[in-house]
Amino acid sequence: MKLKNYIIDIPNFYTADVFERIHREIQEAEEQERRRMRENQTNSYQHYNTSSNIFKYVKDLTGKDNECFAADSKVILQNGKVTKISELVIGDYVCCGFENGKLVFSEVFLFIHADHDAVMEFRLVDFMKQDGSLGTLCVTPEHHVFMNGGGTDFAKNVVPNRTKLFVSDGEKLVSVVTTRVTKERKKGYYSPLTRSGTILVDDVLCSCYASAPPYQSLFNLALAPLKFYTKIFPSKYLDKEIHPYVKFLNRGRRIVELLDYLNFPQKA
Repeated sequence: MKLKNYIIDIPNFYTADVFERIHREIQEAEEQERRRMRENQTNSYQHYNTSSNIFKYVKDLTGKDNECFAADSKVILQNGKVTKISELVIGDYVCCGFENGKLVFSEVFLFIHADHDAVMEFRLVDFMKQDGSLGTLCVTPEHHVFMNGGGTDFAKNVVPNRTKLFVSDGEKLVSVVTTRVTKERKKGYYSPLTRSGTILVDDVLCSCYASAPPYQSLFNLALAPLKFYTKIFPSKYLDKEIHPYVKFLNRGRRIVELLDYLNFPQKA
């Protein structure tokens, strides 16, 4: 009887509908809290990734780009001698292609950088010449190589049995399909610059440039002042550090990339 009277005396707002509504509100509040926690975790993860990427860009601003050829890669001198790229000196003329069935040579006017003792990873790009003989281009992954339609691309983008390189047959450059790509750590790297911006290495037509997007003509234009300067004042630079002028160009490019990556507002 007391229980019955107690139930009857309960205020009207304590009804089943009220309790159901309160239950729903509690569930919604809990779901909102869980959603907020998930969003916080996602934002923290995205912030971590963004910070990591920014750190990578900032590190690139001051890091070294060891993009070049192996010390034992072969080049052809103007006198017809085949020599190791490590034996080149500024002022040598090396083969940079063919014209009317004859070898074309260009002066080595600078070394971007070089280190005979450093050990680094190279791409070994195998190919078969038209006479059936085998060849291998040894180059760093970010170096530019002429391929397929005649433009340049990074060596790391070579796809076996699909990518075509331009290889010397002794009289001209012929398009040859690559057969295999492997990796190998080797001692010594050299990055010579010719006035033509091209060089025949291991019988393969290569660019002298690397790292940045592979636009051969743009690089030739950017290096024109340095080419003119070294005509008057020949360079003797040979160091493991990147040449100051090239480093200046490289940092300027990377700063622009960093600002673009961070979506900095541009001035009108």
